[in-house]
Parts: sequence; structure tokens; C-alpha cells
Amino acid sequence: MRELVDGSVYTGRQALENGLVDSLGYEEDAIAKATELDGITGEPRVIDMQTDITIEDFLTGLATRSYLPNLAEVIHLIGYPTLEARWLVP
Repeated sequence: MRELVDGSVYTGRQALENGLVDSLGYEEDAIAKATELDGITGEPRVIDMQTDITIEDFLTGLATRSYLPNLAEVIHLIGYPTLEARWLVP
């Protein structure tokens, strides 16, 4: 194991070949496997732990994230479009 733990990033296939993971799949596959291992019958309840992000999180996160924010995150940060009418007095 020590030869694998050197700070490298592995692809899923490399992780599988090196015994770091049991199998490859998608989120639905992981939920199905966890359901099977725990003996849950019926539809499992999955809780998605998302937090609201601040503008600071957004700005600092752009440097560290491997993906761009989704539309919901952008709308949350900039707010919803609104229509304003202003009366300017000369």
C-alpha cells in the first residue's frame, strides 16, 4: 500500500486495478450496493447534503473546483432577475 500512497491521483480503473476500490459505477450503483449491504427493503432514503454557498465560497471555489457552478448556484449568488421602475425627478 505504501507504494501507492504518494499523492498521485488515480483514475477509477487504476484504483480498481490496485485494489483501492471494490468496483466502478455511478452514484445510483453506490446507493444500490449500500442498500443491498445494509439489507434495506424498498426505496432507500437518500439525503443530499448541500449547503448554500456565499459569494466568497463562489470566488475561492473557482480556483479549487474542477467544474463550473451550476445554474442554481449562479442564480442563488446573483439573485433572481427583477423588474424595477424608478421615477427620476429632474
